Amino acid sequence: MLLLPGSSEEALVGLINEQNALAVPLEVGGLYYGNVKSLADGSIELPSVTMYNNEDYEGYARWKYRRINFDQVFGGVRPIIQDLGQTNIHRLLPILNKRLGLNLQPIDIINEPIDWLGGNEQANLVIKASPNSLGYEGTFVIQFIRIRPLLEVAIAEKKLDVLSHHNPLDLGKPSLDMATWGLDFSHYSNILGVAWYGWTNWPAVQKMFIEMGFPDIPVFMTQSVKSYSTKDVPEANQDFTNVCIQTGIDINGYKGDAYIHFNRS
Repeated sequence: MLLLPGSSEEALVGLINEQNALAVPLEVGGLYYGNVKSLADGSIELPSVTMYNNEDYEGYARWKYRRINFDQVFGGVRPIIQDLGQTNIHRLLPILNKRLGLNLQPIDIINEPIDWLGGNEQANLVIKASPNSLGYEGTFVIQFIRIRPLLEVAIAEKKLDVLSHHNPLDLGKPSLDMATWGLDFSHYSNILGVAWYGWTNWPAVQKMFIEMGFPDIPVFMTQSVKSYSTKDVPEANQDFTNVCIQTGIDINGYKGDAYIHFNRS
């Protein structure tokens, strides 16, 4: 069952390009989406969509369309998923996508803990679409059987290589990569725009760094900052969908690259 041929954003951008004769087609990652507004006829309106990281367009647009409803697709069917234990719904998504032929992303689904499940226990898990999912709404239920193999059986190779990190740690200062890698900047997602010259809203970004404990990180005209989808950056924290990386920082207390991970709401 393949509900969408790609992610929700890929499907939406593809639909916009298909139904509009744009001189330059829109690209995934080139839009900032406002909060979804539900309409009385069952459709949704996606307001205040503005371009960032894109030199082809400027301004705003509004899209009106219907999302895929999980309740209608699955009905009373409760797929059975038996796999290794996961601590929350988002960590379970790769398994769901593989077993059910889906393309769900963390932004599509409300995350909830499932670490209360013990080994070889079964439970009905309600998968709920996020209110701001671009492609889905509603809920569906899976029967999840959690498996926890014995660690001594699962690990065949006990002799390990020397630990390493993609960024050298002999910098003479604590690594900024490691200090920022696990932090959640989602609360600031609406100010994390990046252009060729650096941060588009550098005063707000400067305030953000101060609040997060890094007051000396330079933010004005920093051409060393780039914005990515985490799936395109292997060393990024895959618990998030987006990351801005500001490289070559050497400040009082830290040295290295700043990883600004976030999920868009």
